[in-house]
Amino acid sequence: MLTPTPSTLLALLASLATSITLCLGFVRTFTWHARFTSDEMGHGPQNRHGIAVPRVGGAAVGVAGLMGMLLLPASAGALGLAVLFVGLPALVCGLAEDTTRRVGPLYRLAATAVGGALAWDVLGAHVAPLGLPSIDLLLGVAALNLLLTLIVIAGVANATNIIDGVNGLASGCLAIMATVIALAAWQVGDATLAAVATVLAGSIAGFMVCNYPGGRIFLGDGGAYFGGTAVTVLALLLVHRNAAISPVFPFALTAFPVIETLYSSWRRAARRGRSPFKADRLHLHSLIQSRLLRCTDILDAPSRNLERNARTAPYLWAVTLCGALPCALVWSSSAGLWAAIAVTLVVYAGLYRTVVHGRAPAWLRQESSHAASARGAPSMLN
Repeated sequence: MLTPTPSTLLALLASLATSITLCLGFVRTFTWHARFTSDEMGHGPQNRHGIAVPRVGGAAVGVAGLMGMLLLPASAGALGLAVLFVGLPALVCGLAEDTTRRVGPLYRLAATAVGGALAWDVLGAHVAPLGLPSIDLLLGVAALNLLLTLIVIAGVANATNIIDGVNGLASGCLAIMATVIALAAWQVGDATLAAVATVLAGSIAGFMVCNYPGGRIFLGDGGAYFGGTAVTVLALLLVHRNAAISPVFPFALTAFPVIETLYSSWRRAARRGRSPFKADRLHLHSLIQSRLLRCTDILDAPSRNLERNARTAPYLWAVTLCGALPCALVWSSSAGLWAAIAVTLVVYAGLYRTVVHGRAPAWLRQESSHAASARGAPSMLN
């Protein structure tokens, strides 16, 4: 197993520091650009943070990633810049929505598909045969392989944006995924791809320093679409470049956001007769925030909502790890990774059902320190 080189560690620190610096800069200068970058209270059903916050963290992640890639050795730097390039349409289109509120979801989805087409053509990133005869037959046809690759890349990017509903959730999941890619790549001796994934993880982690738990800046559509695109492309490339990696790897790695998206689309369209693109408050993270972590929304006391918001993400980081952790441990076993997907699905379904039916055990029914102190009960945070 290879280990990170000094140049990779330097690039990691540079991406981390750049991301933190830019995010803090956006926060400190918020009054200068709030007219364009503000994510104000009440915009959209999932917006419940109570104060205006800049939502251009994706710009910081992108620039920080660029800084880190430029410090990598030639081969890794070239690959890293290519990955950033294929993620650029998603980043630009997402940032346009973050600053104008006028870019519809289909346009943003199309931008991620453009990035997927670039990844397929320039980098050779594609969905590899999965050992499923009927699907593998389709994957053997170039045009259909391209189509399925675009669906996977655009689908995961959109799924990342869907789970971006509470502080630290989407960025935490992306950081976990990028780190797992790096670990798997180091284990199979692909130092080039490992270095790129490490830098990407650093740029996302730098954003998290400013986003979690206080929510001083948001990832925004630009960051969510860009991060989802970059992570998926790297996962596909890892399989493409290393025969030892199971082709199921990208699907196990991204199991949680994909399951959330597929279920949400089915729930909206089949059960409620609504557009699958129309946001609501019935995502698992929304339900955990509103039903498990009990405190009352009080607009003049945003710290109450902030505490509940911050306590939501760790539940779903754990669900993400159900699929992602096996990717770092049994990356060569298709059976093991299919099992990881199944476990993620079972855990997701069980948690969703538990929250909806209000049958959560006591250790899940956490109350905020405010709610507990209001009744004179001891707080779980003390």
